[in-house]
Amino acid sequence: MKQMKTTAIKYFAMCAWLACLVLACSGADNIASPSAQVVIGDTTKGADLPAAILNAYASGARDITIRPGTYRIPPTGKCAIPLEQWKNATIHAKGVTIIFEELAQRPIYLNRCENVTWEGVTLRFAEPSFTQGRVKAISEDAQGKYLDWQIDAGYPVFDAAKITFDVVDQKTRLLKTGTGDIGCKSAESLGAGLYRLRNIYGGLGSTAVNDWIFTRRPDGGSSIIQLDGCSHCTMRGITLQNSGFAAFFETGGTGGHHYVDCRIAPGPKPVGATEEQLVGCGADGFHSAGVRIGPTFERCVWEGVLHDDCIAIHGSLQKVLRADGNKLILEKGNRSGFVAGEPVRISSADGFFGEFTCTALRVLPNEGELLELTLDRKSGDPAEAKASNPRNNGAGYKILNCTLGNCRSRGILVKADNGLIEGCTISGCGMSAISIGPEYYWGEADYSKNVTIKGNKLLNNVLNGSEAGVIFVHGDGAMGNGNLTITGNLFDKNYGQIAIHAEDTDGILIANNRFIASPILLPNQTRTILDFKSAKNIVLKNNVVEKSAKSDTLVKLGKNVEGVTGNDTNGITLAAADAVAVANAGPEVHDGSPSDSNLRYIGRWDRSNPQVRHSYWSTAYLRAAFTGTTVKVKVSGGVMAFIDGRRVQFVACDGGINLTPQPLPPRRHTLLLASAGQNEELLFRGLILDSGAVTEPVPAKPLIEFVGDSITACEGKGGTGDENYAWQAAASLGCDLVRVAFSGVALKTGYGFFGDKTGFDQWYFKFKNCNHTEDQMPWDWSYDPQMVVINLGTNDAKDGQRPTDAEFAVTYADFIRAIRARLPKAEIVAMRPFGGFQAGGIRQAVESLASSDSHLHYVDTSGWLVEADFVDGIHPSVEGHVKAALLLAKALKPWLHR
Repeated sequence: MKQMKTTAIKYFAMCAWLACLVLACSGADNIASPSAQVVIGDTTKGADLPAAILNAYASGARDITIRPGTYRIPPTGKCAIPLEQWKNATIHAKGVTIIFEELAQRPIYLNRCENVTWEGVTLRFAEPSFTQGRVKAISEDAQGKYLDWQIDAGYPVFDAAKITFDVVDQKTRLLKTGTGDIGCKSAESLGAGLYRLRNIYGGLGSTAVNDWIFTRRPDGGSSIIQLDGCSHCTMRGITLQNSGFAAFFETGGTGGHHYVDCRIAPGPKPVGATEEQLVGCGADGFHSAGVRIGPTFERCVWEGVLHDDCIAIHGSLQKVLRADGNKLILEKGNRSGFVAGEPVRISSADGFFGEFTCTALRVLPNEGELLELTLDRKSGDPAEAKASNPRNNGAGYKILNCTLGNCRSRGILVKADNGLIEGCTISGCGMSAISIGPEYYWGEADYSKNVTIKGNKLLNNVLNGSEAGVIFVHGDGAMGNGNLTITGNLFDKNYGQIAIHAEDTDGILIANNRFIASPILLPNQTRTILDFKSAKNIVLKNNVVEKSAKSDTLVKLGKNVEGVTGNDTNGITLAAADAVAVANAGPEVHDGSPSDSNLRYIGRWDRSNPQVRHSYWSTAYLRAAFTGTTVKVKVSGGVMAFIDGRRVQFVACDGGINLTPQPLPPRRHTLLLASAGQNEELLFRGLILDSGAVTEPVPAKPLIEFVGDSITACEGKGGTGDENYAWQAAASLGCDLVRVAFSGVALKTGYGFFGDKTGFDQWYFKFKNCNHTEDQMPWDWSYDPQMVVINLGTNDAKDGQRPTDAEFAVTYADFIRAIRARLPKAEIVAMRPFGGFQAGGIRQAVESLASSDSHLHYVDTSGWLVEADFVDGIHPSVEGHVKAALLLAKALKPWLHR
């Protein structure tokens, strides 16, 4: 029977492959039903490509492939590819390059689109949006100091009375340390692309002859891709070159867009050029304005030098003209996206800060179309205040495992709540690596709450030497930022005076960071590691400072600072503001020992003993990367092992197992080592690598925690741990997973089929699994899942009786509230059990809470599995798990990347 199934699968796969091959090889564009793949494009007729894309969709196609090759789109005087109200469509463009010959028009414009994906394409303007050239002389004459600038051959030459520019080091081809934005009040053309710049001001600093300077063109160019009023679109594997303002630009709408493996990079050398391009983008690499749900970035890379920020996310502030009781009168328009029933955040430079609820809004036609908001209570009269809706600023953004920097401004500039910046490398920023908070002078909102910055490498930033800080948390006079976590980051070789500067902030945790003091300072500068003013409720724990000097200030407390607490163990001494604590720990050894920071532990592990790590709960695992050709593991307990993504067989060896009886090719490899089931607990004592081999960093992934019984723990004759629906769903979404699951256990204590019938209403909050009743301890919440998926209810029976829907709804709602209290930012997903048990009560619980919790969701699994998909009527078969995983991943995807 198994052989027949395999043969049938191969037969249908071959038929599908042949159909696609015939379709792809046909000369004409193919328009078919939405389920068919349509292939379009003729590289000899590039001008026809936009119409072919639009016609394919208009004819019903929703899966569109562009034939590989290079397409040139001539000037049209308008947007080249406007996608109007597209839904549920994908454009595959692997191996495709599209060149737009018109610099000023936005080439690809998605307007009010939903769930549209572009993938694989390289897009660029035919000409750079900037120009570059060498410094030929820095001198002075009777008219004063001047700089001669020769534009590189092949790059745009333009007439200008004055310019602003930045400096690129002639050796590194990156922004030059000790320089900043520079301007000149006159630019005299001497012919043949040579300019003499006079009356220079700004950060000329160490600029030398033969360094490059670069500047935007007067006709600077637009974004290449804009998403306007769209929701849950995906840009995957896209490269943008020669862009003007904001290579990627999203404005308005629901948002929740996903940018995966995208790249911003310099284009090829222009015709006639001998020098490679220096600049990757003429302004921001990515800009988000007024979007309801912030973007998610994964593994994106910004290359070359960017002329502004790498990633900027914000909303809009509107000036408060007056307050009248509970009425608030704002300037004309609704740029902040105010909505009845949603928050209104008001702040002023005089220290006023308040959050209210908008109960109604209207335009005042007799007062010049001013906007009137009715609030739930009086706001007072905040003079010169500004207001915004924090739900319209890109809240919930995630920036994960990206490589950013080499920009004249900031690596990441965010002005929104509920953000996560994790696993990124940010280097070479002219200003701060990460900047958080509003900017009144731009009218950009707003203060930020509930932001986590963890596990990032921040290297060689603040090249202009300012006091802003490598991480710069700022405000405009109000105590509006709050609940910020900065943990586990590396600060190294940064040029500025201050590592972290925080102001206008109530609640900040700075823990387990490593600060390596840079030897480079501007003349007369002194170094401060942590700098606070107008801040309170500051917690400092276990931060390590290395290579510090006696003149350094580790903690500087400015005006209006209160509530600073911390410890002195391997951290920063708080006894005096000028105290210096130096931790000479030496270089870290990446040898695969349990405490090796390159190892990434997933799940509930006991890490209290530096010599051994102890796993609990079903298939907890660790991920590692290593060099060399062999790896052995000192471990006890039943394990599964995967090398380079493939499950491997292993043999016993002294003190553990040999995962590579046959040596591997000599290169970097990945390892996943997991406990084999719910009753297997690993005692991990380290890796044994080849002589000279080392571990390497492993990027973080979004984390999903599954809560369930044997169906989730994979203990019901439904295959091995990696054949389980939870494992496969997480893998297909590119996520790590934790399974807090155990056979026979119910949600409600007093029900179920295991032990003393303690339910997950208690077990979920325990460190160790259900085999441990005597030495239990509370779970310490040392990881923070992006999503919690609950699949409980199957075992909620006692003496053959089940609770009513109403009774179960109460227990289930209490369980959700308890999770939410500990994980305020997580998406919580309540699944209908595959067998339908307690489905009515689960739905009732979700409906009772959803109006006040927009991050709570219900997944109805009705019809997902049929009788043949179970091995015993309750537990899915291997095939059943596969079906459930595919359907669950599809359901979770929009919420995971909000």
